[in-house]
Amino acid sequence: MKVWVPSMRSALRGLLRGPDFDVVLAFVAFAALLVDPVASHQVKHLTALDSGLAPVTALPLVLRRRYPLGVLVTVVPLLLVCEAVFHPDHAAAGVVMLVVFTVGLNGHRTRALVVGVLMAPVVAAGVLITTTGGDVAVKTVALLALVLGALAAGDAVRGRQELVRVLAQEEERERAALVQHRFDEQRLRYAHELHDIVGHALVAINVRASAAER
Repeated sequence: MKVWVPSMRSALRGLLRGPDFDVVLAFVAFAALLVDPVASHQVKHLTALDSGLAPVTALPLVLRRRYPLGVLVTVVPLLLVCEAVFHPDHAAAGVVMLVVFTVGLNGHRTRALVVGVLMAPVVAAGVLITTTGGDVAVKTVALLALVLGALAAGDAVRGRQELVRVLAQEEERERAALVQHRFDEQRLRYAHELHDIVGHALVAINVRASAAER
């Protein structure tokens, strides 16, 4: 049982990191983009244009870890078009959070900060497209907080992974240094033993030679 649990954890981590998981996420995003506007009564029925925009918007998510910034630049304008056409508000927010989380996870902190600053007007544009009441400011702040939170979460996970990697490298270096130290100690002990053996042999030879001369 103790062996089985770590193996299951390793398999789960491999699945979450593999490309197949990104395909599943893209399919989930596609389904959510179509279901959300109908479930939230934004539209009564979906048109052919809606059904075409959803897969085009979700498909780049398959490459989100390989090209995080490229996927962000591609998906966000498509989401704005989706918002203007059939209003998948919640699904669009979830997709944006997923993409910016990936940017934070696979990039540097400076890039994450730049993305955070640039996302502010994009979020405001998305809220303006979808909001008809007077609560634009509240929705903008709330959505921006969610997006920046996802970006910060991705950056935090990246920092933790980097820390784990550095600690693992340091542990490996310490292990290698310990092995080398033990090897040096063993070699030094063998050298002392060999020195003692040779010294005793020379003393014995000298004693025998002295006895033979007498």
